[in-house]
Amino acid sequence: MRGALIRRWIEKVEEIEDIEEFVARLDYLEKSANVTLGHNLVPRVPQMLLIFLESSGGTTPSKLENGALANYYQYLITEFLLTAGVARDELSVPLSFAQIVAHAMFGSGRKFITTEELEVCNDEFNENFVPGGLSARLGILRKANILVPYDASSFEWRESYFYYLFLGNYFARNIESIEVKTAIRDMAQHLYVRSNANTLLFLTHYDRGAIVFGEITEALNSLFTGEQPLDIAVDTKRFASMVRGAGTLLIRSDPLVARQERDRQRDTDGQIDEHDGMSDAKREEGAITMLDEVIVLFKSSEIIGQVLKEQYATVTRNLREPILSALLSAYLRAVGALIRRIANDKRLLQSWLDSRSGDGKTPAERLTEAQQLIASLVQMFVFGFYQKLADSVASDKTLDLVKRLRNASELEAKTLLLACELNVQRPIPFALIDELLRAVDDDPIYKSLVKNLVQVRVALFNTKAVEIQRLANIFEISVKGLNAISFVEGQRR
Repeated sequence: MRGALIRRWIEKVEEIEDIEEFVARLDYLEKSANVTLGHNLVPRVPQMLLIFLESSGGTTPSKLENGALANYYQYLITEFLLTAGVARDELSVPLSFAQIVAHAMFGSGRKFITTEELEVCNDEFNENFVPGGLSARLGILRKANILVPYDASSFEWRESYFYYLFLGNYFARNIESIEVKTAIRDMAQHLYVRSNANTLLFLTHYDRGAIVFGEITEALNSLFTGEQPLDIAVDTKRFASMVRGAGTLLIRSDPLVARQERDRQRDTDGQIDEHDGMSDAKREEGAITMLDEVIVLFKSSEIIGQVLKEQYATVTRNLREPILSALLSAYLRAVGALIRRIANDKRLLQSWLDSRSGDGKTPAERLTEAQQLIASLVQMFVFGFYQKLADSVASDKTLDLVKRLRNASELEAKTLLLACELNVQRPIPFALIDELLRAVDDDPIYKSLVKNLVQVRVALFNTKAVEIQRLANIFEISVKGLNAISFVEGQRR
């Protein structure tokens, strides 16, 4: 439903008719909405999406800074307070008081706060800001439906994003304190905990300095320690003999149709943040799993990617490249660790062989099928991780930054560059594709990686028929649906 609403908004409000501009705008709004609204922080109702779309510029006056996640939620809170009767020039009082309340709840580790604890918060606010009584301040937050009763003597946030926004703002204002620095370090190391990921997501929209980025970089450097990074020239070639033929490149007839099919599948599967694998509590020492590390990696890339894509100019140059380099290095270590475990896990191979006993095939035939299964898993992991990183960080603003990466081998870094270039609406980089395929001309798994990256690009963005034909020639495969692609000059069909 989210995708359909965004498409209608572009059609009816922004009135974009050129197909390339339409798809590029659709891609931008879908990705921004997924980050801004996709954390279960607000109710999944059309009104929330419409407020987001109204705030995202286009042909309508923007009430918010374009694309800034925290500003969207700040706008909602501001509207609640104004509706409750707070004068615009007095908004800083309830907003600042709410930050102190959020910090107190963080310290207690509870989702509610007692009246006695609110008195302590009010004393702190009176001492450091302006005097006033708790009754009036609490009354404003209750009238605005920001704080609601938890029980007879306690209160909680009506929406979870209230807490994360106010806590992130508090951390940003007190970024130099030892307590906050320690908290940020712990959160960055344990981003598999849902509350940690949400807090840092908001914090990076208020502070994008050396402390926050430094702790996330340190956390990335601690992931998959002792693991060798993916070496495409070595690691994927070992599976080359297991791979079947190159297969067929399935081209969707229309990028808008492809996006609609994807959205329907997401709605059917209920996969929008419902089963994200995250934890509600920190693991005990030594109990962090490989899945936890992967989640830390993915959440770090989402947080950093959102900042680099939407607020690039607010991050100093000396911080951009080191954190993106740390991100790519962690991804390569993760992929290297996963595919080597697949290759060395004899139980995986044996369990598949056991499950196929009695199928009428010879042991040699079953072994061949099992090897092909393992090769398919390797293909899936290598492609999936590259696509995930590109989805997180790719934008017109970040491409030059990706080009400057020097922490990985040239092949791995250029593969990321290809994934990023294919993730934005721009001409397909045929020269880079040819260069990479020549570098590994005898590796079918790498060729499959490039093919899959290209296929995502073709499915989700407008692609000219001549480009599709050229891609078919490069990969020596047939093109299904080539003749079905038809656009009226400059418009959607």
